[in-house]
Amino acid sequence: MNTKAIIFSILIVFTTNIFAQDHKEEIKKQFKIYDLVLQNGQWEKTLDYVYPKMFEFVPKEKLQQVIKESFSNPGLQISIKDSELKSISKLIELNGVKYALVKYSYTMVLTHGKEYDLATVYPSYQQVYGEENVSKDEANNKVFIKMSKSLYAIFDTSYGTSWFFLEKISQNDLMEMLIPKEVMEQL
Repeated sequence: MNTKAIIFSILIVFTTNIFAQDHKEEIKKQFKIYDLVLQNGQWEKTLDYVYPKMFEFVPKEKLQQVIKESFSNPGLQISIKDSELKSISKLIELNGVKYALVKYSYTMVLTHGKEYDLATVYPSYQQVYGEENVSKDEANNKVFIKMSKSLYAIFDTSYGTSWFFLEKISQNDLMEMLIPKEVMEQL
């Protein structure tokens, strides 16, 4: 192999690695902002980080209303803590849109009002989330749920120059309208 071919090969590998790392750094930076919004309990503001194509199927106003109703229960306060970004997958590009899969974890803290009997609701949390993921602080009427989740990071210039996120949901029709099947299969 001649010198030019070797240099060209090294340059290609080096450039590919730089771009591969760039998407991870960009996603990591955007995820930190999104996570901060979550940890600060700014539930409606989280929609600013949701893939805008979603709003073509479910109006943003409807989601805002659902969020407002879900998080305005004075008898149940929800907070997020101990978030950790676990991994960011390889980049998949299809039709000019870039996708990656982000795996992360966090603890959801449910603070129940005095009207809730923790002994009654606690078993249902264990059943839904698994006994190993649920703990309680009876003195403060709190339940802690360890969550491990995946979301798609999507860079689609049709909606701007930022990475957006979409929670990965097991096979559902809406997910298939938002994320191409071949992307889901590769990630």
